[in-house]
Amino acid sequence: MMAGVTAWLPLISSVVVVVALSLTIVAANRSHRRAIIAADERAAAAVEAAQRTTEATHEAAASRDHDRWRREKVLDAVSDILAISEEVTDQLDRRAEWNADTVDEAEAQILHTLDRLPLLFNVIRLLADDALLEECDRLGQALHSVAKAAAATVAREPIGFDEHKTQIEHYIASYRAIAAIEVDLVAAARSELGAVAVRVG
Repeated sequence: MMAGVTAWLPLISSVVVVVALSLTIVAANRSHRRAIIAADERAAAAVEAAQRTTEATHEAAASRDHDRWRREKVLDAVSDILAISEEVTDQLDRRAEWNADTVDEAEAQILHTLDRLPLLFNVIRLLADDALLEECDRLGQALHSVAKAAAATVAREPIGFDEHKTQIEHYIASYRAIAAIEVDLVAAARSELGAVAVRVG
């Protein structure tokens, strides 16, 4: 009986060793799988974090580019508006040369120059705050007003001295108002653009 059991001992021992080895391999494989999964999860998280960082960087760069573009457009529009104002005042400086025969044409030339303002005002309306747009509108109204006032000082028909004096005083006041409004417009533009120098002319 013992001899029969002894004959089976090597086989039983081998089976035990094989089972133990198999269990060890299964456990090791399971540990390796968990380690691989964990490593994959860490890698995926790292890739996702890197992607988020890249997207945030691209968004920040796009935002900076858009803001730079917006500021340049606003700066160009304000500079052009001030250049038109200067052009109109240059035309008004020749008011002494106007007479009853030329005043209508001179006024029409000024109003034609002012026709360029609405397009520039639309740029300000779309890209800047209302405070800057209000100053642009004020300047536009003042320039139209001074053009009308300047034309009114040229007598198309005989008028009294007092009436003519009143017209001259109104023109001078309107003319002086332009400079003050330009100062306010430049201040509003600097506030909008963060104190970037505004080009004039």
